[in-house]
Amino acid sequence: MAALQFHEIADAFPLLQGAEFDQFKADIKENGVRQPIVMHEGKVLDGRNRYRAAQATGRKCPQVEWDGVGSPVAYVVSLNLRRRHMDESQRAMVAARLEKMFKEDAGKAKRAGNVKGGVHSGESRRAETKSPANLPTTSVEAREEAAKLMNVSGRSVNSASRVLRNGCDELVKAVESGSIAVSKAERISSLPMEEQQDAIEDATKQKQRRPNGNRVLETDPQQFDPVKARGVGINKAHEAIAILKSIPRSDPHRVEGYEIVARWIEFNKKK
Repeated sequence: MAALQFHEIADAFPLLQGAEFDQFKADIKENGVRQPIVMHEGKVLDGRNRYRAAQATGRKCPQVEWDGVGSPVAYVVSLNLRRRHMDESQRAMVAARLEKMFKEDAGKAKRAGNVKGGVHSGESRRAETKSPANLPTTSVEAREEAAKLMNVSGRSVNSASRVLRNGCDELVKAVESGSIAVSKAERISSLPMEEQQDAIEDATKQKQRRPNGNRVLETDPQQFDPVKARGVGINKAHEAIAILKSIPRSDPHRVEGYEIVARWIEFNKKK
């Protein structure tokens, strides 16, 4: 039997990984799948981890169809927020993926000629199955809708979108696992891909050294001298990165330096 596909709404949330998934598999192996997975449009809407664990342990995995009550997006969001203890950065990453879906839905509806005055005459991933729903028709509306669902600010969603767009896979995973705040990850995503890994390792180690959550003082972007920044440019930023690599990883100022250079690069990109 072919493996089941996961619904794109479900994929807005990260899967269990590593030791956490190993523990989950052990429970499924011993006790079986006690809660059926939920299907929608022929794909797994809820229960991806249960399905994966059942596949890995040879256990049967019962299925039920989504009941169609309310919105499939609201259904998935509600279940996952109840099950998981997600910080704001993790919720922002989910919201960024939902924002992208909302934009795609609105675009498809417009191309099909189904949106009139912001009202969608058919079905969408966020709409109630049996009644019309208002779709976000602009980027701002899509972001606000996603932010509201995940209880985060629009600014956090914007930061998460930049991480998804410009960050390497390891950076995305670091935010989704709660290892790096999305605001810091946004700055790291401004670095060249080959430099992001070093910055991720430094940021992660710094957080481990500060279990009480105290933040490192960061340079205010307003302190950059526009004239000097424009004159130095991206090439000098690469020189700065090379110097930072020579600083011991145990030095807490190393990651601060990476953050400053990341802001520097971002500043120059806007010129």
